[in-house]
Amino acid sequence: MINIDFEIYDPFQNFDKVKDIWTTLLKRCPHSYYLSWQWRELWLKTLPQSTDLYLVAGYKNGCPVIGFFLGRQIKTRSKFIKFYEVSLNSTLDPYYDLLWIEYNSILMDPDVTVPLEYILRNLPVEWDDFHMTRFAPIYNKGLDMKLGTSYEMHVTDLKAYNVDLDMVRDNKDYLSLISPKKRYQIRRSIKEYEKMGEVKITAAKDVDEALAIYEELIDLHQKRWTERGQPGTFSNPYYKDFNKELISTRFEHGEIEIVRVTAGEQLLGCLYCFVFEGKVYGYMCGFNFLDSNLYSPGLICHYFAVLHNTALGLSCYDFLEGDYAYKKSLTTGHNIMQHIHIRKKSLKYKVWKMIYSMVGSLRKKNDTETGERDPTHRFA
Repeated sequence: MINIDFEIYDPFQNFDKVKDIWTTLLKRCPHSYYLSWQWRELWLKTLPQSTDLYLVAGYKNGCPVIGFFLGRQIKTRSKFIKFYEVSLNSTLDPYYDLLWIEYNSILMDPDVTVPLEYILRNLPVEWDDFHMTRFAPIYNKGLDMKLGTSYEMHVTDLKAYNVDLDMVRDNKDYLSLISPKKRYQIRRSIKEYEKMGEVKITAAKDVDEALAIYEELIDLHQKRWTERGQPGTFSNPYYKDFNKELISTRFEHGEIEIVRVTAGEQLLGCLYCFVFEGKVYGYMCGFNFLDSNLYSPGLICHYFAVLHNTALGLSCYDFLEGDYAYKKSLTTGHNIMQHIHIRKKSLKYKVWKMIYSMVGSLRKKNDTETGERDPTHRFA
C-alpha cells in the first residue's frame, strides 16, 4: 500500500524550508545538474516572486521522499473555458523557460516505487494539463508511467547524443569511432585551418577568463542568428544574465567548463558546458563561420572538446537533446528524454472537446464551400 502525503510550499515565501527539503532529497535522489541546488537556488532568486510556482513534497513517515517544482498558468481555450496548466520544474513562461532544462525529472528516493497516477491524483494544486518537458526516465526508474482511463498522455521521444570518453581512451583514437565521411571532413577542416596557424583549444582558468569567453560566445552566436533573421537566444536578457551569474558563482567550484578553439589568431568558436558527476554537458555554443565550405567550425570545436575532456579523465561528453546529423555523426551512443503531456479527463475537458470538434467541422465546411481557409479563424 502506498502511503505518501503531499504538501506544497511557496518557494518565495518559504525559501529556507524549500532549500532544506530539496537539499535533503538531493543526497539520496539521482538527478541532473539542472536539478542541483546550485541551479535551483539561482533560478528561484532570479524569478519574479509573482511567479505562480510551487514546491511539491511527498512525505513518508515524516521524511521527504519525493520533490519537484510546479509552475502553473491559466490558459483560456475556446474563448471562455479556463484550463490550469502545470509544468515540471519550469514556469510555463517562455521568457524564463528559455533556460531549457534538460534531463528533467522528479526527485525520488531510489527506495520508493510509485505510480505517476498516484502522484497526479494527490497533487495538492488544481490542474488540467501536466507538462513534463525533456523528462529523463533514467532518473526515475521507480516511477510507473502507466495511466488509467482518467487521463490522456502523449509522449514524444527525444535523443541526447553523447561520446563515451572511456571508449575514446581505450581506443586511443577518437576519429576511428566515427563515420569515414565525418572523419574525412574533420581532417580536411583541420588541414585548412592550420594554414592560419596551430589549431588548439584553450579552457578558461578563472572566472574572468570564463566571462571573457562567454562574451565572445555571445557575439558569435548572435551574429549567426541575426544573419538568419532570428533574434538569437541572447537577445533574452534573463537568459544572458542568468548564465553570466551562474558562471560567476559556480566556475570556481568546477561545475563550468568554457573553452575557445583557435587557428593561430583566428577564433573558430566557443563552447559553454556544465561538468557534473564526471560528465560534460554541452549547453551553448558560438561558431565563426567563414566563407568556405572547407571549414567546419562546429565539428572542429566539438572534436577538440572531446579530446580535451578525454585527457581530463571525464567519462562522457553529452551534446544534450537534439536529433541533429552533426551530433549523431560525432557520438558513440545516446540517452532518451521525453516530452510528456498529460491531460486530465473532466467535464470541462469533454465540453471543450465537443466545441473543438464542432468548430473544426464548421471550418472544414467553410473551406470546402469557399475553396480556401478563413485566415482570421483561431480556435482557443
